[in-house]
Amino acid sequence: MTKTEEQLRDALHGIAAATRIPEVRTGEVRTPRVSSWLIPATVAAAVVLVMAIGVAGTSLFRSQERAAAPPSTPGRFFVAGAAYGQGSPGNGVTVRDAATGAITATVPPPKGVAEWIAITATNDETLFYLAGAKPGPAGERLYRLSLTSAGRLRGLDPVNGGKDDGLIRYIAASPDGRRIAYPVDALLKSSRVPIDPKTPVLPIDPRKNAPGHKWGSPPPLKRNGGTWDLHGPIEIVVVDVVTGRREVFKSKETGLLESLSWSADGRRLAYSVGGASGMDGVWVLDTGAGHDLVKASHRVPVQGPLTTPVLSSDGRKLYVIAAQGKDPSWTRVIEVDVATGRRLRVLFEQKYVDNPRNVTWMFTQLDRDATGRFLMAVSDRYAHRIDLSNGQTSRIPFPGGAEPYSFAW
Repeated sequence: MTKTEEQLRDALHGIAAATRIPEVRTGEVRTPRVSSWLIPATVAAAVVLVMAIGVAGTSLFRSQERAAAPPSTPGRFFVAGAAYGQGSPGNGVTVRDAATGAITATVPPPKGVAEWIAITATNDETLFYLAGAKPGPAGERLYRLSLTSAGRLRGLDPVNGGKDDGLIRYIAASPDGRRIAYPVDALLKSSRVPIDPKTPVLPIDPRKNAPGHKWGSPPPLKRNGGTWDLHGPIEIVVVDVVTGRREVFKSKETGLLESLSWSADGRRLAYSVGGASGMDGVWVLDTGAGHDLVKASHRVPVQGPLTTPVLSSDGRKLYVIAAQGKDPSWTRVIEVDVATGRRLRVLFEQKYVDNPRNVTWMFTQLDRDATGRFLMAVSDRYAHRIDLSNGQTSRIPFPGGAEPYSFAW
């Protein structure tokens, strides 16, 4: 965003050292965005006014053509949520300076929202979206978070989407900020469906493994001596936050779908699936190829324990977190070719040394900046910026502690 755009927008609205971290000791175990012409003076004034209004009013929803051309500089802010269950200002959701890690604002949940669930970014460094959990079976709401050019809170406004779709664990805004994608599956829908007058909401938190049950295989619930199987068809919903128009990409497969990531042109969408007999793994959906989720998706043939796929700007590469080895155990960010699944580079890695014989996830959150040139991972009280041009990593402090349950840059 240019300085002129920032000044116009603000006026109209009232407005580090490179390091490789190969080894970390920790006791915490984690689970797995000009032609020239002459214009009369009066017309020129009108054009300037229209341009100013356009920057403030429509830059939030860039066209597909502009979204395909990423910004020239990395976003100056990222938004992060603290680990689930931690109490802190703004329920743990904070705005942070991407160069220093300094907290510039907190984002308290509005009235009627119990807690924030997920965060996503856009090409506009001052525009983010949050998913908020409502108490009871009412479902979730999506909110547009607007920041000033200094990273302060400007506005928090509800937008279309999320209603009646159950708990939204993951969201991904298209680069222009116009559409939001999120997964829907039977577990999440059922977690908001009354099954007993004495138990109005199923006591399941999909973000936390039930003891003795593998992630992606939700435990059955008993009712009156019977058992309900919570598995159901996997779907991806893409909603226009202005008009409310919905596209639903459906499948007959069962399981849990997570970790969505758009390409820069707003057409392709990476996601991962677990607990599904026919779809386990990482996929890339072409949203212009019909609404059959399986037929419109390409499976990325990469093997091993993986999480949090992040699509490159051009959609040709995938960045994903991999847990590898038992002696020692490493967590790595790897670069993968989407077409072949070939592993191209190891971009960042951390070694788990407390119990090297266990495969342990040192971090599970990853995001790409809007320029497509940088990645960020948060682990061991630092945010790690990965330069994709040379593979070098710099780290900045992450005040407030543990790995966030969601963050967006």
